[in-house]
Amino acid sequence: MPADSEIENIGSVIKRQDSCEAVRAGIKNIIKMNNNQSLMTKIWIVAAMLGILCSCGGNASKTKTSSDYEGTYTGTLPTASGMGMTVTITLKDGAYTKRTEYVGKDGVFEDKGKYTLNREENIITLDGINSVDSPNKYAADGNTLTQLDMEGNRITGELADQYVLQKELK
Repeated sequence: MPADSEIENIGSVIKRQDSCEAVRAGIKNIIKMNNNQSLMTKIWIVAAMLGILCSCGGNASKTKTSSDYEGTYTGTLPTASGMGMTVTITLKDGAYTKRTEYVGKDGVFEDKGKYTLNREENIITLDGINSVDSPNKYAADGNTLTQLDMEGNRITGELADQYVLQKELK
């Protein structure tokens, strides 16, 4: 068994870095280890690191960045009156273009600005849209953006699944 201080050291490396980076750092530490360390201690540490690496799934980082959400999302969302509205949101280089066209009516409305990403909650906020007049927050779920209500909460009820914009795949 490794000494408690070795376990604490590995734990602190894992907290500071993602799992795959922790494995790389740990292997470097094993190489630097004093030859007085027991072979069993080295084997124990390598086994733990391999377990971490396997759980990593080959993905160096699971943290999403703004560029992970870049693309064009489109869908027809319900409206209080009428047949709905077709909304297209394009995210690129930290900027957005939101195009809204009411079904069966003339005119297209377009908003442009910067967007921000709350990485912890995967919420994209379209900056510059007056959130009192129009929703400006979307939950990013894989290849979809789900419009949130005026307070930034998920929409509930029988129409909830209709507030989803699908990403156009290349």
